[in-house]
Amino acid sequence: MRATGVILTGGKSRRFGSDKTILRWGDRTVVEKIAGQYAALFDEILLVGNPPGKFSIPGVREIEDIYPDAGPLGGIYSGLRRASNPRIFVTACDMPFFSGKLAAELLESSDDCDAVVPREGERVEPLFAVYNSGVLPAAERMLLKGERAVRLLYDRVRVKYLDLGEWAGQNQGLFFNLFFNINFPEDYRQFQILLTSDHLPD
Repeated sequence: MRATGVILTGGKSRRFGSDKTILRWGDRTVVEKIAGQYAALFDEILLVGNPPGKFSIPGVREIEDIYPDAGPLGGIYSGLRRASNPRIFVTACDMPFFSGKLAAELLESSDDCDAVVPREGERVEPLFAVYNSGVLPAAERMLLKGERAVRLLYDRVRVKYLDLGEWAGQNQGLFFNLFFNINFPEDYRQFQILLTSDHLPD
């Protein structure tokens, strides 16, 4: 299934205190590591949120946000507008634990809706999700009005939810770190510990 993989890199890293897009994962940055994982699944990879040339990763295209400082919704919109495919998978540069299995499942479920989003109980994860061009009109209307919450978009487009607990059970996987997010320096220290775990996502 043709799709574009989008990594959002435009955050201000205010809570972290320095630029999170250059954090290391072994001998590479986290952004480089995610892009390398994307390469097995997507025929196009976009980094959205910074002027072109910041990362210079081979085979990866860098684009700026069309609506600057509009948060993840602006990144999703910009990725969809600039992607060569009508469908994108989105994650953030501070969510290092990518699961190709889950991304593929989300993509396979996306033919009859505008977005496919993992859900566990009442919690949804808008930044490990699939969006297609059907969300563009509603997203642009929100951005023009200064509305940035991705979850509000779901009230205005066709959304399908994938039950994460059920999916993880069916795949016999432990995915409790899948949506781990590096917001603060202590999160990065925890990330280094998690790298030694036997239960990282596939």
